[in-house]
Amino acid sequence: MKLMAKNYLQEMIEKEEEEFNKVRSYIADNFDRRLTITDVIHETKVDRKLISKWLKEERLHLGKPPRNIENSHPNISNTEKSIIKNKKVHRRF
Repeated sequence: MKLMAKNYLQEMIEKEEEEFNKVRSYIADNFDRRLTITDVIHETKVDRKLISKWLKEERLHLGKPPRNIENSHPNISNTEKSIIKNKKVHRRF
């Protein structure tokens, strides 16, 4: 039973990460527009609660990418960079 729960949890994590990448790519491709959360929801079909969560966590930014981010992913925040750097990924459900 634990194995099934673990597989389900892993599937949910992977699905959320796919959705995150879809949203991040859309924002990166349209950074020159004045995007609203409604625009992003309409175009990506990703749930408002997830997008709001990522915005609150500062994983996403609407609009132009911040100038202080040096990597090739324009909408990854410093918080996410530090998590990746330290390899401490904590997920909450």
